[in-house]
Amino acid sequence: MKLVIPYGRGEKVAELPSSLTFEKPFHDQMPATPIPTEEVISIFKRKLMPLLDGSKKVAFIVNDVSRRTPTAFILRGLLPLLEESEIDFKVVIGGGAEPYPSITELQRILSPGVYYAILDRIIVHDAIRSKTKNYGTTSLDTPVELNSEIMGFDKIVCLNSVEPHYYLGWTGSLHSLFPGIASYDSIVANTRWALSTECKPMRLEDNPVAEDLNEALKLLNGGRFVGVQTVLNRYNKILSIHVGNLKTSYEKAIVEAKPLYKRKINQKPKIVIAVVKYPSDNRLDTAHLAVENVRHIISPGDSIILVAQCRNGIGFERAVDSLESGSTLVDYVDKIAFDNYQLGDHVISRFYDLIQNNNLRIVSEMPVNELEEHGIPYSSTLQEAVNLAIKRHGKKSVITSVNPERYVPELS
Repeated sequence: MKLVIPYGRGEKVAELPSSLTFEKPFHDQMPATPIPTEEVISIFKRKLMPLLDGSKKVAFIVNDVSRRTPTAFILRGLLPLLEESEIDFKVVIGGGAEPYPSITELQRILSPGVYYAILDRIIVHDAIRSKTKNYGTTSLDTPVELNSEIMGFDKIVCLNSVEPHYYLGWTGSLHSLFPGIASYDSIVANTRWALSTECKPMRLEDNPVAEDLNEALKLLNGGRFVGVQTVLNRYNKILSIHVGNLKTSYEKAIVEAKPLYKRKINQKPKIVIAVVKYPSDNRLDTAHLAVENVRHIISPGDSIILVAQCRNGIGFERAVDSLESGSTLVDYVDKIAFDNYQLGDHVISRFYDLIQNNNLRIVSEMPVNELEEHGIPYSSTLQEAVNLAIKRHGKKSVITSVNPERYVPELS
């Protein structure tokens, strides 16, 4: 059998022996039809605008450039309604601790047309420099510190897309607040819990990060927050919009999103080929995040092959920049602990855990010396990686190829 998978803007090919059992993930629900633009505007008019009635100042928190949310499309539908209402509104880029966005990135988020139309209404939250107000501390010792300027608005609308997240469980809802407009200390205190193995995609119960955020929300005046949660198809088209308070709109969106983001496989694989497509294959640290969505379908000792071009290298900048002369990322990981957690430690810790327990092997274009220096197993071709995995597990193994950045595989 010839296996052809996407790689950058091209493809990789490998021959699989006929003795292997190839499990192709399948979807048991027909994809929904995107709702037309006029229906989106109608939903805003019927469900959102009444919730803003009587508000003089409204803040719309939108995602940064890393998320799939069709922010520009949503704002284009909202702007005429807001102008007609004469509400004084601002659009807030809730990027948490991410670097300050460039003009190019702002235009990618908003589109050039919307960007120039609301240029004097844009606020960019800076987790380090923006002034924040403290609203208390959770039982997990997370200080609830949010942007004081934004929290001064009468209503705060959180615009999101709801999709699986490797440690939050799901994106959306109050993640506009945490990490969106939170202080750096708040973000670090909450995110350190991502070191826990209980943090998994599509899981909110017994997930310490999610439960900590829910507790934080209870410390805030929940009545001022409005959720606009979108469920998207693979082409970023809106399948549904859920408007209401943060909790109920989020829960309704998850119910609808869950079957859309699952793909079933009939047999438990010994070998998983995780394919990360362009442009998400930009760096190893971000490409690895998709692999977290397959961790639950394999056992220790099984093998994962990560196929990602990684044009811009290994990533993990903060960890790499902090290395002493002669040290490697393996040395850094050995020192990670909950009490000395630095932002991003959970990502690199999980990455090396996959190397140690699941024989993670990379097929990419990164320099061999860089991979060897940091103890990262690699293969120059997909065929070589497949052959090594077959040698480990046998020619009658079960193998599957998945695109885990777009869905979460599940044993049927």
